[in-house]
Amino acid sequence: MKFKLIVTVVLKSLKELLTNLIIGIYFCQAAPAAEDDDDLDLFGDETEEDKKAAEEREASKKPAKKKESKLSF
Repeated sequence: MKFKLIVTVVLKSLKELLTNLIIGIYFCQAAPAAEDDDDLDLFGDETEEDKKAAEEREASKKPAKKKESKLSF
């Protein structure tokens, strides 16, 4: 009797696992991969937009420093 109960529990668990696996595979195939991955920067390369933004930040900091030095006199 105990053996039959154990086998039943194991088979039920296997059925749940296989069902979840099949559902997961189905949804992985149903969702197409994004073809445009240009926005994803895997290697940390600096783009022209990043360089331009950095230059603008530096340019905006320089006048602020000059104003501070004039105020200190």
